[in-house]
Amino acid sequence: MKEIVIPFDINYPDTLSQNDTIEIRKKFNDLKKKSQNEAKISECYYCKSKIKSFCNSHTVPRVFLNNISEDGKFSYINSIIEAPHVNKTKGMNEAGTFYLLCSNCDGKVFKDYESLENYEQIPTIKMLSQIDMKNNLKNISKRLMEIKLYENMAEESFLDMSEIIKIFEVDLEEFKLAYNVAKKRDINPFPNDYYMGFYQRLPYTVPIAFQGTVALIKGLDGSIINNVYSKNFNYKIKNMSLCIFPLKNSTIVMIFVDGKNKRYSQFFRNLKKEELKMQLEIINYILFLYCEDYFISPNVSREVLDELKKISSRTSGVITNIPFGSDTEIELAKERFDLNHRIKIPNLLSEKYSIENLKKENI
Repeated sequence: MKEIVIPFDINYPDTLSQNDTIEIRKKFNDLKKKSQNEAKISECYYCKSKIKSFCNSHTVPRVFLNNISEDGKFSYINSIIEAPHVNKTKGMNEAGTFYLLCSNCDGKVFKDYESLENYEQIPTIKMLSQIDMKNNLKNISKRLMEIKLYENMAEESFLDMSEIIKIFEVDLEEFKLAYNVAKKRDINPFPNDYYMGFYQRLPYTVPIAFQGTVALIKGLDGSIINNVYSKNFNYKIKNMSLCIFPLKNSTIVMIFVDGKNKRYSQFFRNLKKEELKMQLEIINYILFLYCEDYFISPNVSREVLDELKKISSRTSGVITNIPFGSDTEIELAKERFDLNHRIKIPNLLSEKYSIENLKKENI
């Protein structure tokens, strides 16, 4: 599995005229909407019931998003990089959503991990399995759409997208397998199903929410964790699950992996050697280096977002900018994703940027 991002998703020239920008935005949205419609399934992914209307499922539960939103709005990656053909803010109904479940399943399947009272202690295996299920459902939804999108792009541009589509199809099968494993664990959990590599309850509310998978390329000791440019289709990318859940007066930050996934063992050992301040800096850096589906409180200033642009502008498409099939791919990736050569960016996981402090600044 290789991570490939839609090439014109964000890094598009900002020198276009307003009319050209509007036209590009319209064409992109039309193509994306067409692909989303073609990628629709006919039955609930969990209970397999035939349905016509799917639930608007949130990857990050509303109970966490509510603690950082302002009038139901969030900043997100394009609020930082300001691509001209994409909206600058998102509403609650657009926040990391996917459409694979019926309303009944969406309301009951994730009940344990979406219940705030369950965060008075470290999450149970059952809660982790539900997070894992949802992460994989989001990944499945994304890959289904991207396969159709690249097929449509190939049809309109007459470019050969077959290799990329093949990679996406391999990804899709891996995500389906991971989802099925997580589903079984939710029904019948065992103590060693997952390993909690990092867990911390911070005594303040951070201005950012995230839930998803991350495939680290390089660890803190410089070793390769995932060779995302392996040309061997039998090579498996191993993900870790990262969660940042802002509560009313605190925040849960955790990273966990499948109990059989030993590829991150050294990374977790090295991370635990650091003091909490440095641990949070590293996790914050990983978030903005690798991820896109995070949601930021509008209380975070434009100045801070501009500082984050130094790394966020490299996130989407950074891997696709390296020539596909080049012998130097992994060496370039090692350099770009070296956690020991982090550039200085605002640490939104620090108390300095807590919701309480940000609101004081905005008074």
